[in-house]
Amino acid sequence: MKVLALGAHPDDIEIFMFGTLAAYAAQGAELTFAVATDGAKGGKGDATVLVRIRREEAAIRRAFPCPRLRVADRGLREGMLVELMRADGAWQETA
Repeated sequence: MKVLALGAHPDDIEIFMFGTLAAYAAQGAELTFAVATDGAKGGKGDATVLVRIRREEAAIRRAFPCPRLRVADRGLREGMLVELMRADGAWQETA
Protein backbone atom coordinates (compact mmCIF):
# COMPACT_ATOMS: atom_id res chain seq x y z
CA MET A 1 0.00 0.00 0.00
CA LYS A 2 1.22 3.53 -0.77
CA VAL A 3 0.09 6.56 1.24
CA LEU A 4 0.59 10.20 0.24
CA ALA A 5 0.32 12.81 3.02
CA LEU A 6 0.07 16.45 1.97
CA GLY A 7 1.08 19.31 4.24
CA ALA A 8 1.17 23.03 3.64
CA HIS A 9 4.02 23.65 6.09
CA PRO A 10 6.95 21.68 7.50
CA ASP A 11 5.79 19.57 10.48
CA ASP A 12 2.04 19.84 9.66
CA ILE A 13 1.98 16.20 8.61
CA GLU A 14 3.73 14.98 11.75
CA ILE A 15 1.56 17.09 14.06
CA PHE A 16 -1.85 16.43 12.51
CA MET A 17 -1.52 12.97 10.96
CA PHE A 18 1.03 11.08 13.04
CA GLY A 19 -1.33 8.50 14.52
CA THR A 20 -2.91 7.57 11.21
CA LEU A 21 0.43 7.42 9.40
CA ALA A 22 2.01 5.38 12.18
CA ALA A 23 -0.83 2.85 11.85
CA TYR A 24 -0.27 2.63 8.08
CA ALA A 25 3.49 2.26 8.58
CA ALA A 26 2.88 -0.56 11.06
CA GLN A 27 0.94 -2.33 8.30
CA GLY A 28 3.95 -1.99 5.98
CA ALA A 29 2.73 0.96 3.92
CA GLU A 30 5.15 3.04 1.87
CA LEU A 31 4.72 6.64 3.02
CA THR A 32 5.37 9.81 1.04
CA PHE A 33 5.20 13.21 2.72
CA ALA A 34 4.72 16.19 0.40
CA VAL A 35 5.40 19.58 1.98
CA ALA A 36 4.49 22.66 -0.05
CA THR A 37 6.10 25.66 1.64
CA ASP A 38 9.25 26.71 3.46
CA GLY A 39 7.44 27.36 6.77
CA ALA A 40 8.31 31.06 6.96
CA LYS A 41 4.93 31.86 8.51
CA GLY A 42 4.69 28.71 10.58
CA GLY A 43 5.37 30.27 13.95
CA LYS A 44 6.16 33.39 15.89
CA GLY A 45 9.34 35.28 15.25
CA ASP A 46 11.48 36.25 12.31
CA ALA A 47 10.51 34.44 9.08
CA THR A 48 14.16 34.08 8.01
CA VAL A 49 14.99 32.33 11.27
CA LEU A 50 11.98 30.02 10.93
CA VAL A 51 13.05 29.00 7.42
CA ARG A 52 16.60 28.29 8.62
CA ILE A 53 15.27 26.16 11.49
CA ARG A 54 12.99 24.19 9.12
CA ARG A 55 15.93 23.56 6.77
CA GLU A 56 18.05 22.35 9.69
CA GLU A 57 15.25 20.03 10.77
CA ALA A 58 14.99 18.66 7.21
CA ALA A 59 18.75 18.01 7.17
CA ILE A 60 18.47 16.05 10.41
CA ARG A 61 15.56 14.05 8.98
CA ARG A 62 17.65 13.16 5.89
CA ALA A 63 20.48 11.96 8.16
CA PHE A 64 18.22 9.17 9.45
CA PRO A 65 16.66 7.63 6.35
CA CYS A 66 13.64 5.41 6.71
CA PRO A 67 13.34 2.78 3.97
CA ARG A 68 9.57 3.19 3.58
CA LEU A 69 9.40 7.01 3.83
CA ARG A 70 9.97 9.58 1.10
CA VAL A 71 9.74 13.31 1.67
CA ALA A 72 9.07 15.69 -1.20
CA ASP A 73 9.78 19.17 0.08
CA ARG A 74 8.96 21.89 -2.45
CA GLY A 75 10.06 24.70 -0.13
CA LEU A 76 7.92 27.32 -1.88
CA ARG A 77 7.91 30.74 -0.29
CA GLU A 78 4.84 31.28 1.91
CA GLY A 79 2.08 32.98 -0.10
CA MET A 80 3.56 32.04 -3.46
CA LEU A 81 0.64 29.81 -4.45
CA VAL A 82 -1.82 32.63 -3.81
CA GLU A 83 0.32 34.98 -5.91
CA LEU A 84 0.23 32.50 -8.80
CA MET A 85 -3.58 32.37 -8.87
CA ARG A 86 -5.43 34.83 -11.03
CA ALA A 87 -8.52 36.65 -9.77
CA ASP A 88 -10.75 34.13 -11.57
CA GLY A 89 -9.13 31.24 -9.71
CA ALA A 90 -7.09 29.95 -12.66
CA TRP A 91 -3.32 29.51 -12.43
CA GLN A 92 -1.08 32.11 -14.02
CA GLU A 93 1.48 30.86 -16.49
CA THR A 94 5.04 31.32 -15.28
CA ALA A 95 8.22 31.41 -17.35
